[in-house]
Amino acid sequence: MEMQNGPVGRSPAIGKRRWLAILGWAVFLLILALVLILGVKVFGYYRQIRSGNLVELPQYGTRLSVENGGNDGHDVALTETQSLLNLAGGPVIGPSSDDAKVNVVMFGDFECPFSKDSSTVFRRLSMRYGDRVRFTYLDFPLSSIHPSAALAAEAAECAGEQMRYWEYFDRLYGNSPALSQTDLLQYAREAGLDLEQFERCLNDGRFVSVVEADRVLAERLGLQGTPSFFIDGHRIEGAIPEQDFDRLLQSMIK
Repeated sequence: MEMQNGPVGRSPAIGKRRWLAILGWAVFLLILALVLILGVKVFGYYRQIRSGNLVELPQYGTRLSVENGGNDGHDVALTETQSLLNLAGGPVIGPSSDDAKVNVVMFGDFECPFSKDSSTVFRRLSMRYGDRVRFTYLDFPLSSIHPSAALAAEAAECAGEQMRYWEYFDRLYGNSPALSQTDLLQYAREAGLDLEQFERCLNDGRFVSVVEADRVLAERLGLQGTPSFFIDGHRIEGAIPEQDFDRLLQSMIK
């Protein structure tokens, strides 16, 4: 007589495939739920910004460079923040502040690793939304921990004098933290700048006061470190994940 050691027709392989399929669906539903939650949260931030009732945007303080004994992170009224930012200059991509649907300002430090991460996001979003969103970059060199940042910021302004700011910006962040004076000259050469004019601008300290004015503004606005952003005057400190940033802009543009 033939003996059966288990239930007739039962296959371990089929059971394993069934559990893998269930697990796959569970992971898919979890991801979908997280996406929906993020979408609802971002839309909620958008409604609060537009209504003027926003108390606090999400912060990304774990991805923020901060100087020891730096700013206390005090709050500044929205109207004062917007007035101060409107008076600031800085390199810009996009329409005028009056025509832009959203105004984004980034304060960065060329030697800061988190600013480096944010610079690529900032540039990709500026290419994606530059016809509707105004992107402004301002300097906030944290000189006590990033001693090369201020000179790099001056070098970028010198490149801007030759209408090559953003090309040079990309090279600075792309090669950071290699920011010695020799490096700065090499990046100028790669960007096709007039080296004699560039070196004279840098050695003369032509933009020292411009970079310092940005730094003073950052402190006046209560910023503690880099990178920091203002979206229509509302502060977000730390490197914003691209997905979060993109969804927020999409919501505000509509």
